[in-house]
Amino acid sequence: MTLDRSKLKILLIDDQSSSALMLKSLFIKLGFSLVDIAGSAEDAIYLARHNKYELLCVDYHLNHKISGVDLVSLLKKKHYLSPACSLLFISGDNSSETILTAMTLNPDGFLVKPLSLNILEQKLNVLLKEKQQRQPIFDALIQHNNELAIQRCKEQMLKYGFSNKLNILLLDLLVSQQLWSSVEIILEHLKHSQQHQLIIYKAKLALHHNEIDQAETLLTQLIEKVPLYGEAYDLLIEIYCQQEQWPSALIWAQKVLKLTPAVSARALVVADLAIKTQDFPLYWQTGKTLIHYLPVWGHEWLAIVKRYSDLFEAHFFTTPNRHQALQHKIVMKALFLLASNRLPEGQTPLLRALGNILLVRLEIEIQTKLKGKRRLLVGLGAYLNQMDKLPDEIILDMLPLLLLFGENYLYQAIIEKLSLLDKEKTTELKSAMDAFAYLEQQLQSARELQLSQPQQALLVYHKLLEQYPVATEVHLGHLECLYQLGYFNNHYAVTSSIKAISAMPLPTALHTRREHVLNQFNLIAPKFEYESDPLQDHDSYVAIPLLDQN
Repeated sequence: MTLDRSKLKILLIDDQSSSALMLKSLFIKLGFSLVDIAGSAEDAIYLARHNKYELLCVDYHLNHKISGVDLVSLLKKKHYLSPACSLLFISGDNSSETILTAMTLNPDGFLVKPLSLNILEQKLNVLLKEKQQRQPIFDALIQHNNELAIQRCKEQMLKYGFSNKLNILLLDLLVSQQLWSSVEIILEHLKHSQQHQLIIYKAKLALHHNEIDQAETLLTQLIEKVPLYGEAYDLLIEIYCQQEQWPSALIWAQKVLKLTPAVSARALVVADLAIKTQDFPLYWQTGKTLIHYLPVWGHEWLAIVKRYSDLFEAHFFTTPNRHQALQHKIVMKALFLLASNRLPEGQTPLLRALGNILLVRLEIEIQTKLKGKRRLLVGLGAYLNQMDKLPDEIILDMLPLLLLFGENYLYQAIIEKLSLLDKEKTTELKSAMDAFAYLEQQLQSARELQLSQPQQALLVYHKLLEQYPVATEVHLGHLECLYQLGYFNNHYAVTSSIKAISAMPLPTALHTRREHVLNQFNLIAPKFEYESDPLQDHDSYVAIPLLDQN
């Protein structure tokens, strides 16, 4: 039984309307009638979300900020595409970088523009045949039934014979289930096959048997024979990393990144290995590559940038080095400026928040808590009155800083969201939540005492300041008690607290409270002198080699 072309839903994604219409006309001539066109990433996301497409035909180069690979990755991550949806890339660019980057998504084909009716028909005939053979397997996978998928894969092989797509699909399933004896049997059946991908599974089988040298030999020979085969590099790098042979791993990681600079995962591997080999210039240079190809849709970019900085921080907090920290700070500012030029305007506040959080963590080792708190609040400026709008990654990242600075008001704004993160409630997170619960209890007690026993409230605030010397609410309460008790001449106590709440943005409620306190002491709030913004401090970047466009 052949597939009915007239009933297959197809989505063409191409930001060039003339090209998209031409391609649609070819599909219509070949008997496909349910063909939609998405002229932008937004259109593609909307259509994929509300339709069940069976074939995606995507132009690799959509615009300067998002590629077809980035878009398809996003659609898959959001589960807008079925596992059974076939994927076909098209492009006028047939460079090895473009093709290899597209291949990381294991598409069903890559065609070079301009397309002729004959070439498209030949490709679609093969694609539909393979789709029909694999459909029962995908149906099982959609039900999350791997055992049934393996059974159906074997049945389809008996029915249609061994084919490249079925071979790889079955081997992937067997490896995922750790059924190594079955992997060995399949590879024995296919020992005369010339399919390069099978060598990857032979290497994995050798690793399972702890035959590391054999696995290395298989992979290096494969790379010599097929030097553009990225997956072989990845597995070889993994082997060297498992043996902690960092320099060898780095050599291969740099080679594959040069072939596919747009693959963020590979850039992160190079950055990680650069840290492990103490090659910090390479680490920082890799950051430029990472940002240059940063995916800009969704929040995937956020996790990538965070992971990149975390690599340095893990090293820095183990072996602190002031010079390295200062250099990293300069480089990160430059990278955030580059990122701001790539991201959509609506993402800039989030980038600013992340940038300041990362810089606070770095600077807190070499600067005062008060400066760190100011930078954090500047970074969160756009979210101070809507903290629950921040992504989970940012919330979890800034929580230790909120606790360090004693910013209970901001914590209370995200507590409901934190309570929903049951799966991510690590020991550290639970400990932080418990600490904030105690801080809130103490603040509530002090607020109640302020009404009738300001002297007792002042003692509570003094005790809290020992643990949280820059906490905004503690200093506000401290100042309110000093005013109630008439301690206007206690210059040091007053000015210390004024300094701790000045020159920083605050949520509206705390800002209003600060203005009232300052008016009571007949003071004018100091003008904001923001900490250096990673998206605006241009002078720091001028002489950085990182910004060279070569």
